[in-house]
Amino acid sequence: MKRIVYVLFTLFATQNFSYSQTKSQIDSLFGRIYEDRIIAAAENSNIFSTAAIAAFNSDAAFDFSGRDGLNCYRFDKQFILLNWGVPEEDGTVSYRGLLWGWDSSQKNYRLQVLNDVSSYQPFPEKEIYTPENWWGAYYYDCIASDGNTSGFYTFLGWNSSQPLYSQKVIETMRIKSDGSVEFGLPVFTSTSGATLRKFNVDAASTDYYAIERKVKSLPSENSDFTNGEQAENTIYGAGKKTSQKPVRRIVFKFSRKHDIILRYDYQTYTDKSGRKPKQRKENMIVFDRILPRDASLDGQASNYVPAGGVYDCFRPVGGKWQLTLNVIARNPNPKQPTRKPVRNKLQQ
Repeated sequence: MKRIVYVLFTLFATQNFSYSQTKSQIDSLFGRIYEDRIIAAAENSNIFSTAAIAAFNSDAAFDFSGRDGLNCYRFDKQFILLNWGVPEEDGTVSYRGLLWGWDSSQKNYRLQVLNDVSSYQPFPEKEIYTPENWWGAYYYDCIASDGNTSGFYTFLGWNSSQPLYSQKVIETMRIKSDGSVEFGLPVFTSTSGATLRKFNVDAASTDYYAIERKVKSLPSENSDFTNGEQAENTIYGAGKKTSQKPVRRIVFKFSRKHDIILRYDYQTYTDKSGRKPKQRKENMIVFDRILPRDASLDGQASNYVPAGGVYDCFRPVGGKWQLTLNVIARNPNPKQPTRKPVRNKLQQ
């Protein structure tokens, strides 16, 4: 029966219907993912995916935007991404994506179906992912590169694949010349006084990265997070040789009863590179500093909450995202400078 449904709808979607009819059908099929029983959500998601592919094949300019819960990021001649979440019976969410990357040699789009593996890969910070094993999320913002962060795209996303805690992620993606993509680039750097601390916790909790300022040994200016981890390994006496793999994505893990700020914004930070500290304003990825509710809960992701009024950020510096502490996140949202990463036009 399922196969018949797929075949019939594929034939239906390729018929010569008007744009408005096709758009209405696509929106209706997407709505069924959330309106029907949860047990049927995955099946309805597959049906929608098949219909969306057929609609795109018939018209690469088809507009998928305008439906709540369905993100459409369109950078013509680069990629087009559809992204959504699928509720699971245990209260978690899995994620889906259709990505068409531009193949410059074939002068055509190359379809890649994103297969979410986040529910059983809770330690994604250093991994390179492909569409076949994608660490899924619901991407609510996309930042395109400019001269400062060239050659890749940065997503801000939400992930609710784990039953004990929530997650937000800063993900990066690069489009290759043949239209294929890879997720997770070593583009995160730190400044003097800022590093990433790795908690060693049991299997009931999770691996977790957080901001840590009180360190005895600090990474050098503009070092990547591998050096920062080596310093932390000495400080906390982990007793094991630190992996040389760089950090490729930033994952924040915190209590399901709370939410944290993670947004692309125009804010103020303190520049300490000169003789005297200066207050500077620019575009950055701002986020809450998160801490355990109690010192005894250190390392248990389900008990991490926002510190309250304490913010840090990643700034675009030299083609990478540089970690900077203590952002003054009170600025209104003025007209942003000309030189900046650019959001997807559909999302402004």
